[in-house]
Amino acid sequence: MPVVKNCTIKVVKNNAAAHVAWQKTLGILIGAWILISAILGMSAASGASISWWACIHTFTLGALTSAVIGYSTHFTATLTRGPLPALRPLAAKILILQGCLMVMLLRPGWTTAHTVAACLAAAVILWHAATLTRMHQRALANHLATTSWAYVVACLLLALAIGLAIAAQFTDRHDALVAAHARSAVWGFGWTVLMGTVITLLPTVAGVPTVLRFRDARVFVAHGLAVAVTAACIAAGWSRTGGLILVGLALTSAWVLLPIIAELTRPVASLNVATVHITCGTLWVLACMGGDAVALIFGSTARLSTAGGLLALLGAGFAQSILGATSQLIPVLTGNAGARDRLAAGLCFRAVLLNLGGCVAVLLSPVVGAVCMTAAVVWHVSTLLISMTKVKRSI
Repeated sequence: MPVVKNCTIKVVKNNAAAHVAWQKTLGILIGAWILISAILGMSAASGASISWWACIHTFTLGALTSAVIGYSTHFTATLTRGPLPALRPLAAKILILQGCLMVMLLRPGWTTAHTVAACLAAAVILWHAATLTRMHQRALANHLATTSWAYVVACLLLALAIGLAIAAQFTDRHDALVAAHARSAVWGFGWTVLMGTVITLLPTVAGVPTVLRFRDARVFVAHGLAVAVTAACIAAGWSRTGGLILVGLALTSAWVLLPIIAELTRPVASLNVATVHITCGTLWVLACMGGDAVALIFGSTARLSTAGGLLALLGAGFAQSILGATSQLIPVLTGNAGARDRLAAGLCFRAVLLNLGGCVAVLLSPVVGAVCMTAAVVWHVSTLLISMTKVKRSI
């Protein structure tokens, strides 16, 4: 019996060590892609011969999608009170995704290799959606578990976005389909993930009650269907109709999220790195969603906003939200809780740089705004990565 006990302890320790090593690797990967996309975006805004396609997809596929696949599994297991799935399939998904992204980045123009890589990326996303669905089927029923369905809906919308991008290469409606692809990816995948995360993570890190406007996962399904209809309208050339639907989605999103954000005004609320960045990032994305809807209503056929608006959306919006979430998740999941103290130093300056940079990019100069946001991102990511190696693990 003592032998069995010792073996059990050893297995538990090995599993814990493997889990920590995985979380560190995932954090480094996400941080690296955020840094690369920030530097590429600043270079493109400064006039370098770098395509906006590369800037956007290093962030959306490299950083955002990797983070979603990596952390949505953890969120779903936590919210459904179920076991975490094995790490190897999760690592395989992210590894395949990195390979697909590298193929699409390193080969100029659209080739057969791009089509194969895009199809493989869509297959990985659908695989992940199936994994999350199976986790829900074995879950214990509780009202917060419904929010994790947002990740399933988001994955399906990303697969739709990839399908639209592939279709655009083989039809004469290229620009319209790419515009539909952009809305499916941003307001379908990115925004749905952010909503689902904010509903549960923001109250947790702020130490305030969760304000849940709904208790049915069909709300996310309805949101996904509305995004799909919006994309279909834009693809068909009915941009004003798509804009009107997007206005409704923005208003509904505000109805869901603003009461949660309003809880941060309570005296007991903790205004830390995670709450500040997640809140500011969410408000930026919501504002950009409304701006995109108005632009569509007034007949804009742009793929997605102007250069300044795009920089603000990706930098002050989504990137800031990811930085806020990972500043909580990485220290906790790797046992380096003290890393949050390092990140707290300079929080005000980084937050000002990020959010002022977004304003400058939209209103004055995309170049200056990009420089400010890149400086803040580099500061934050480098501090987090250094903390992961210097702070002693405490689990």
